[in-house]
Amino acid sequence: MLKNKTDILQGNEISEDVRQLAAAADDNGGSLEYRSLNRGMIQIVSFHLLPNEYAFEVSDAVEVLKHGGLTSVPRMPGFVKGILSVRGDMVPIFDLKMRLGIGSSKDNLGRILVTFFDDLKVGFIVDRLSGVREVPLSSIVPSNGTEDPAKSLFVEGVVSVNGRNVSILNLGRLIDISGV
Repeated sequence: MLKNKTDILQGNEISEDVRQLAAAADDNGGSLEYRSLNRGMIQIVSFHLLPNEYAFEVSDAVEVLKHGGLTSVPRMPGFVKGILSVRGDMVPIFDLKMRLGIGSSKDNLGRILVTFFDDLKVGFIVDRLSGVREVPLSSIVPSNGTEDPAKSLFVEGVVSVNGRNVSILNLGRLIDISGV
């Protein structure tokens, strides 16, 4: 369930799709996850880390921001690019390409996708957003670990959307830096 719908509905750079989904959850008095599970569907917000496409569950997405204004933090892993003040909250910003081991993002390009997990907001630098999609749960193929081992730890499953494979990421594993 979206943890802070007020933040979602007030954001300036929010995808209209995310805004509509948050409003729908409020209007219907229940979580999007619950309604989706009852229909055998799940909503994902997909984005590109060129050349590949990835996604989080919509319930994890809070808002989308323009890249910039980061304050660096010493003695952090290389993929932690800094912190950003978002409406009074200090949000750590991860270079998602570096976290997945597939390169690094160019400075001040792309967008920051802010997520909310376990009472923690974390922003991820992405090349560009694709949008919000609803996919059948039955179409998600669980990650079998045979792909790139560094990346497979973070991939929950893969779904085909319009002929493209979209890797659904595990947000909890991405933000856990205790073993780094």
